[in-house]
Amino acid sequence: MKIALCIPCHGDTKADFTFSLARMIAFALKADPSLEIETLIARSSILVQSRTRLFEWSREWGADKILWLDSDHTFPPDALTMLLSRGKAVIGANYRRRHAQVYPAAVKRDAGGQWQLVATTPAKARAEVIEEVDRLGFGLLLMDVARAVAALGEPLYPIFETTSLPDGSFIGEDALFFDRLRAGGLAIHVDHAVSIQVGHLGEQNLKFPN
Repeated sequence: MKIALCIPCHGDTKADFTFSLARMIAFALKADPSLEIETLIARSSILVQSRTRLFEWSREWGADKILWLDSDHTFPPDALTMLLSRGKAVIGANYRRRHAQVYPAAVKRDAGGQWQLVATTPAKARAEVIEEVDRLGFGLLLMDVARAVAALGEPLYPIFETTSLPDGSFIGEDALFFDRLRAGGLAIHVDHAVSIQVGHLGEQNLKFPN
């Protein structure tokens, strides 16, 4: 199996991310020496361009799977191995958004059509719950290339795009991509056992107290 690790990057990767990446690759290859792993990095200030290029490069290389990674996340060494073992076409980690409050990346609509945050809890993690959601982030996301291309349909492009709404809000490229996959018949899943071990690196402005 050929797996492309796709990393959009604006500037340098975080040190803790690089450490997580090295450990994950070593763990995955030791667990399954038959794996072929290629690391692809696209550097651009335009995120949709980086994601599109990575998608194209992965297909040119002949990847069976893409593991999307954001360069400001941390994750356990067995992250790739665990996601592969679930056998899902699209499965990833839930994680905290960069906010003082605990806002998870995963969301789904309730019976009334309202968006609800999807929490990752210790109980879900211990039970290794795999939960279907409507939207997720790309911080740690495994997808089957052939099934994703089939779900995206024709015309394939634009693969990633953002849009603004009349009220001035925006919908990001990740949300629109997941909407398109679901419209094409692919379910989106969260692995809570992996999610609880994923970190989102932030920054603090540290000053002497007044």
